[in-house]
Amino acid sequence: MSIEAFVPLKTLSETKHRLAEVLNESARLALVVAMAEDVIARLRQHPDVDRVHVICGEGWEAYAFLQPPIRLWRESDLTVSGLNAVLSAVAADSGADGQLFIHADLPFLSHEDISAICSRGRDGTAILCPDRHRVGTNALLRWRAQSLALSFGERSYGCHSAAAQRGELDWSEISTVGLGTDIDTADDIQLLQGGDPGQREGAAILGDRTRFWSPQACG
Repeated sequence: MSIEAFVPLKTLSETKHRLAEVLNESARLALVVAMAEDVIARLRQHPDVDRVHVICGEGWEAYAFLQPPIRLWRESDLTVSGLNAVLSAVAADSGADGQLFIHADLPFLSHEDISAICSRGRDGTAILCPDRHRVGTNALLRWRAQSLALSFGERSYGCHSAAAQRGELDWSEISTVGLGTDIDTADDIQLLQGGDPGQREGAAILGDRTRFWSPQACG
């Protein structure tokens, strides 16, 4: 069964404002770009992912990592607005059996994380991946035969899991450091600067681009 991935990128200048208390604008935007490039590279290189769709707001046009074979969608060209509506519209254009929705701020995402999602879902099981606080949904795999509405946003993991239960879907949860560690707040920056989100040495490895990001180098 084919699987295609869908990655939303918010308008660059409007993203991660909660990091502004510890990062200047240049450093904040550089981090956002580095994390997105790492996530998209992982997806592109994975043999179980047949195609990667990126849905972006303004400010992303110049980045080479968004060139083909990436399928790039611009929010301004779509007839709907709002994260879930935009993702649903793009996914409806896909003929893939499985649709993997995943956020771009997962700097510890690994090849093995993607393998776990695709492998466990191969029998038609929907996969939900919560953030490390079990509040948001960082990744979601659903299948064409399943009716599982997207509810990304505030407390999305509870919404997604409740919807799966109401619909009596076959579904499973996968929780890993790579899938659970998103970077949203000032405290999260410590994880990129020597912190260990897995609470043990070697538990997670930063993506190549994020590893070389430095707030000092960004001026």
